[in-house]
Amino acid sequence: MNLAFASREREYDRNCDHVSSSLSDSVALLFATFTPGRRGDPVSRSPSVNLVRGPTDSDWVELSDAPLTPEVLSAWAVRPECGAVVTFSGTARSVSSVPFPVIALEYETSAELALGRMRGLVALARSRWPDLGCVALHHRVGRVEVGQSAVVVAVSAPHRDSAFLAARFCIDSLKRSVPMWKRELWVGGSSWSEQCEELVDLENL
Repeated sequence: MNLAFASREREYDRNCDHVSSSLSDSVALLFATFTPGRRGDPVSRSPSVNLVRGPTDSDWVELSDAPLTPEVLSAWAVRPECGAVVTFSGTARSVSSVPFPVIALEYETSAELALGRMRGLVALARSRWPDLGCVALHHRVGRVEVGQSAVVVAVSAPHRDSAFLAARFCIDSLKRSVPMWKRELWVGGSSWSEQCEELVDLENL
């Protein structure tokens, strides 16, 4: 095993030793598909996975190592038959559990696993709100400066109720079911985030 990766796994385990065995199973799957990032290449991904995938007619799921653009997703989600567009942007903040101002975050994941779960979330949202027009889920990988968007959800529907409910479902479920490592950086140091939650399978959402 790569020594740097082994050290990263031990550090992650120390921060999340309270997480249940079901999460351990999910993390084991994630480690099996995970490729550590190299210096100058902060995006950890399988080399066979293309991170930037263009939108279909009505779905747009993407991981990106470039800054996210909520306004672009909002404009893309507009459709003549839809009277509501709800866009959520989760931004990196400077306040955390660490006693220092956070200056940036770094996200790492298995792209293949994360993208598969994100697409599954879109399909699940459509099954619960069949009138949805467009659904977009974008998440950053690599370094995210404070104030930049780390995740963006955009949903359109004929009426606001479906758009609001589906957008809330998508962001909440993404946080619960899509595995992401988050490192918090401050001047002079960094650590893996202690905000660890048990991963939930899509069928249990």
